Amino acid sequence: MPNSRKSARLRPRSKPRRSALGRRLITGLRQALAHARGEIELPEYTVSVPERINVAALRKAFGSA
Repeated sequence: MPNSRKSARLRPRSKPRRSALGRRLITGLRQALAHARGEIELPEYTVSVPERINVAALRKAFGSA
């Protein structure tokens, strides 16, 4: 006797679900494309990275050494 119940996996979906991360990635890629086309301006950030970092002193200061 064949099983007449259909599996939930076999039902087609009208629109695939996307995770929050997936939605954020798609939004970011759309913004990057619009920026590359000159359609929008994105905020700019300046990051300063010191040439030398005293890791031992940082560990001591934060109590993880």
